[in-house]
Amino acid sequence: MIDFSFRCLGVNKGRNPRHILVTLGPSVSNRKPILESFLESLKEVEVLKTVFIKPLTHPSIRKEFARIKAREDEEKRKPSNHGCDLYYDFQRRTLLRDNVEIDHFR
Repeated sequence: MIDFSFRCLGVNKGRNPRHILVTLGPSVSNRKPILESFLESLKEVEVLKTVFIKPLTHPSIRKEFARIKAREDEEKRKPSNHGCDLYYDFQRRTLLRDNVEIDHFR
């Protein structure tokens, strides 16, 4: 028997789908087969092609991403950065301005 629970998050407003939180049991050995079978079914069923899986992240990681995003927005608002190529490189986890690192994931 598979140990899991789920609940709907938010309120369905119009055509936008709601998020569903699925919590799998503590057994790690059961998680991988469940996720693999679910991903296979996503490819086969037309309605499920718009379903995405987003794993939960640790609060400290979310806080660091929020800090980097706030720094990126702050840098974009500066007049001195007008016309600069400013972006966050997800692979290297660095905030770059004209390919020069100005901040990084700590």
